[in-house]
Amino acid sequence: MIEEGGQLPQSTLHPELSRQVENIVQHLPPIEFSRLASAEIDYYGASNNIARSLGLSDIPYTRASWLHGWCRYPLTQIELLALEDATVCCEPKEVPNLVSSLEQEIFLKQHGYQHSKAVGLPFIYTKEPTVDRIPNSLLIIPEHSVKENNVNYEGSKALSTPYSANELRERFSTVVACIGGFCVQKNNYLDIYENAAIPWVTGAWLHDAFALQRMRNLFCQFEYVATNAMGSHVPYAGFSGCKVSYYGKGHNRPREDYLSTPIYEKYPHLIDIVDEEQKIEVLRERYPFLFSDIENSNQIKEWSNEVLGSKNKIPEQQVAELIGWKIRPKDEMSWEYIPGENPGVDDPSRG
Repeated sequence: MIEEGGQLPQSTLHPELSRQVENIVQHLPPIEFSRLASAEIDYYGASNNIARSLGLSDIPYTRASWLHGWCRYPLTQIELLALEDATVCCEPKEVPNLVSSLEQEIFLKQHGYQHSKAVGLPFIYTKEPTVDRIPNSLLIIPEHSVKENNVNYEGSKALSTPYSANELRERFSTVVACIGGFCVQKNNYLDIYENAAIPWVTGAWLHDAFALQRMRNLFCQFEYVATNAMGSHVPYAGFSGCKVSYYGKGHNRPREDYLSTPIYEKYPHLIDIVDEEQKIEVLRERYPFLFSDIENSNQIKEWSNEVLGSKNKIPEQQVAELIGWKIRPKDEMSWEYIPGENPGVDDPSRG
């Protein structure tokens, strides 16, 4: 297992399989470890992405929260949108809370989060890459594990594909698996896909300062995405122009599986809500467009833009100002921090 802070590989190290994805990997940003010093706003490189888009080289400690992914659950419990540890050294209700939709903004304000603001999710602030989409290409995304436990992987430990290996080779020009960062760190799936002669690339890692842009660059190179998990990668892929299908079976897990994750251990009342939304019959009802044969699946760009909050997107400099960064124009193309106004911006250990 690769230790936290260690460097994750960009893709498979298997010589023959590595050659199959080298043209894909060359269009991906590097994987750069981030300590997540400002909590949720740093997840998957959200704050880093805003800083880089403005030409800023460092990231100050940020007293604000930004919902990091797609919240697909009914808005009945505040902990689905706002957690006590989503911010650092401050009371969450006293700082900006950025969310994707106006509905979420209103819900938070009704619960005392008066500085909430709908600006869309961080993924929509990535840059559209200048890459070619590989015709008839398929990216497979198996269910990933989380930092604290390996439940998702332990439940299968098997090759997960929408078709047999032979069918994959017959139907698609290029087939690649995208393995989540924590799974790569734990060596989950790697041998399984390699033994099936399917190359893999590293996907999103919570600690990667460039994870969001990495996934945008990756999705934009594939025509199809197939997954057995329901998560943020589904609208991310749709937003990026992919045709997406779901081939999983849903979940109906025992409570002890959930309780091995800190958020559910602390907020056990969320388990029933989350578990209900994982059931296959619920998934079919909520997302019927994901259950078509992959070649006939609808492009889901309109739905993806809706759930990611694209209509609420604001200029990057407004995001920076909203979350408390003190900036000023540097030239026509970039901005700079106002000296002495951004605590921690010059701290070399910020990472």
